[in-house]
Order: sequence, then C-alpha cells, then structure tokens
Amino acid sequence: MEQIREQRKAKRFLAQDRTLVRVSSSPGILFHIIDIGSGGLAFRYLGEDELDGLPSELDIVYGDKFTLGRLPVVPVNDCAIEYGYLPMRRKSLRFGDLTPWQQAELDHCCAAETFSVYF
Repeated sequence: MEQIREQRKAKRFLAQDRTLVRVSSSPGILFHIIDIGSGGLAFRYLGEDELDGLPSELDIVYGDKFTLGRLPVVPVNDCAIEYGYLPMRRKSLRFGDLTPWQQAELDHCCAAETFSVYF
C-alpha cells in the first residue's frame, strides 16, 4: 500500500459554516472555506474547470462580518472533489508574506485551535 506523506508544516482546522473567502479585487465573489491553518487554506467552488486568474490576495469573512483581509496567497493545488451531482472543485492555497499582525492573528488561532470558533 502506498503511503501518503503530509506536506503541510502547520495543522489545518475545519472551518465553521458560513466561513468564506472573498476575492479582494471582486468583493461579490465568495467561496466556502473547507479548512484553514497558519500556513494556508482550502476552499470549494462549483465548476468542472480549474479556477484561473485568482488574485494574489484574499479576505476571510465569517457570516456578514469582515474578519481578516488582504491575505497574500499562492496557489498550491486545484482538484475535483465528490459533491453529489454538482461538479465541485477544491482549491488549496498557501499564505505568502503576511504582515506581522496577520501572522499574529493566524498564530493565535492556531495555538488555541479556535479556527472553528474564531472563523
């Protein structure tokens, strides 16, 4: 049996429902976050084709309130996932060079393992 090696350096936490990613340059576009950690996040979206032209910055939104913005991201992976009859994909991103404040906010949540509460 082939072993799968975990490549993440930081643990990821499942995000609460209504935790969304907003594309900074297009505030009307929102995606549901699957999981998040201090090193990156993954979100799901409808479609059969890979998402192209994603900006290098994203905002995290919970419910109707802004939570953490202008997070620099770098694409890692984009793959199809099973989601009933609808074509669904998972986009994985790693965080780029975060500001000290952004890093502190993410580290604080990771240390307390509170992403499911905080975000």
